[in-house]
Amino acid sequence: MGVNEFRKKDLYAFIFILAVGVFFTATLRDGHNPGGDFAQYILHAKNLAAGIPYADTGYMYNPNFPGLGPKAYPPVLPWMLVPIVKGFGLNLKPMKILLLVFYVLSLTLFYFLIRRHLPLPEVLIALGTVGLNPFFWNFKDDVVSDIPFLCFVFMVFRLADLAPQPDTRGDKRRTIGFALAGGVACYLAYGTRTIGIALPAALVLRDWVRARRIGLFTAVSCALFAILAVVQHLLLPGGNSYFDQFRSLTLHGVARNVMLYADSMIKFWDNGLAGFAAFRYGLFLGLAGLAAVGFLQRLQKPGVEELFSAPYLPIVLLWPTPQGARFMIPILFLFVFWAFLGLNRIRHTVMRRAVRMALIFAIGFTYAGKYRTLDFGPIPTGIGDPGQAACFRYIRSQTPKNAVFICYEPRILALVAERKASCYHEAPSDSLLWSYFEQIRATHLVLGPDDSSTIREFVRRHPSRFERLYDWDRFAIFQIL
Repeated sequence: MGVNEFRKKDLYAFIFILAVGVFFTATLRDGHNPGGDFAQYILHAKNLAAGIPYADTGYMYNPNFPGLGPKAYPPVLPWMLVPIVKGFGLNLKPMKILLLVFYVLSLTLFYFLIRRHLPLPEVLIALGTVGLNPFFWNFKDDVVSDIPFLCFVFMVFRLADLAPQPDTRGDKRRTIGFALAGGVACYLAYGTRTIGIALPAALVLRDWVRARRIGLFTAVSCALFAILAVVQHLLLPGGNSYFDQFRSLTLHGVARNVMLYADSMIKFWDNGLAGFAAFRYGLFLGLAGLAAVGFLQRLQKPGVEELFSAPYLPIVLLWPTPQGARFMIPILFLFVFWAFLGLNRIRHTVMRRAVRMALIFAIGFTYAGKYRTLDFGPIPTGIGDPGQAACFRYIRSQTPKNAVFICYEPRILALVAERKASCYHEAPSDSLLWSYFEQIRATHLVLGPDDSSTIREFVRRHPSRFERLYDWDRFAIFQIL
C-alpha cells in the first residue's frame, strides 16, 4: 500500500474521528447515569487534591457486601481528575469532556490497528461501527474508568506492534525505548482498572506462542509494570478489598457470567424498536461469523490483540459481581476488527460488496432505530433526581457532621451530602444486621425508590428503633435510636 493511500486513509479517518468527538461533546447531558462508581472516583480525586489519605473518602466499605465497591479504586483516573476538581469543583461536564478525549484517542489507536489490514471503505465502516455505537453515546455521560482503560489497552497494542517482534532481531536501544513506554502503558491500564493485569500476561503469551521465548520488549515492559504496580500498592493501599468478592465465587456464578456477558455482546446491537428486537440476533450472528474468519486468520501469526482475550476473558468470567457490557468494551472493538478482516477475506468481489452493503444497512438501521429512542435532555435519574437532591440538602443542613448513614448508594451520599455512609446487606438475621450497624456506629438510615423490600421490612419490624425525620418524594430519613 502506497504512502498516498495511507495519507488518504489518515485524512478521512481523522476527520471522521473528530466528527464523532464533536457530536458526542455537543450532546453531553446534564446529570449522571445511575450508579455510584463515579462518586468514589471523585471522592478519591478530592482527597488527592486536598492532600488527605486517599481511601478516607467517607464511604465506609461493608465487607458483607463487597460487590458495591472496594475500599479504594485504582488511582490513575482520580489523579487525572485532580486538576478538574481543583479548577471546577464537582462540575461533571469538564470530567466528561476529559473522558471524551480518551474516547477520541481510543478511536485513533483503534484506527492505527486496522489501517494496515483493511481498505478505506472497511476502515470507515469499522470506525463508524464502534465510534457511533449508541451504547457509547449513552456511556459518554458516565465519569468512570472504562474508556481510559480502553485507551491504555490499545496503547499497549500499538507499542507492541511498533516494537521489534519477539521472533525478529531489532535495535536494542529502540526496543528498550518502546518497552519502557509499554511498561508505563501496562501500568496505566492496571492503575485504571485492576483487570489490566491481563496485559502483561498477554505480552508474555504472545512471545511464547510466536518465538517460544520472552523477548526484550516484553521482559522490560513487564518488569517496569511490576515495579510501578508495587509502588502503587505501597503508597495507596485499599485496593485489596477487591478480592473479598471472590468469597462468593461458584461454578453457578461462572456459568451465569458466561450467559450474561454473551448477552451483553448482543445488546451492543439493540435497535430500540420493539417490533424488530430480534434483528439484533441476526446482526450479531452475521458479525460473529465474519469475526471468526478474521480471528482465525490472525491466529496464524497472533498479535497481543488476539492473545489479550486469553487472560482477560477468564478474569471477567470469574469475577463474581457481573459488570455487564462495560467489561466487554475492549472485546467489542476487537470483535469489530476481526469481523471486517473476515469481510475482507471474501475473495469474490461482488459477494464482498454485497455483504458490505448488507452490513452498512443492518448497522445503520440498528443505530438509527436506537438513537430515535434515546433521550438527549438532562438525565432525570441519579443525582439529577429532584427528590434525591432535596434529601441530600436536608442531610447537609440538618444532620451532625459526624453522623453515619446507611443507604442504598453510600458513595453518592458521601460525595454530595458530605457525610460518612455505608450500605446494608442481606443478613441471615436481624441481629447480624444490627451488629453491623453498631459496629460502624450508624446514626441514620435513608430509604429511597431503589431500596429493597428486605430493608423496608426490617424497619417495619423494629419501629421503636427508628424515628422518621424526613419524608418527601419517595425518600425517607430515619434516626437510629
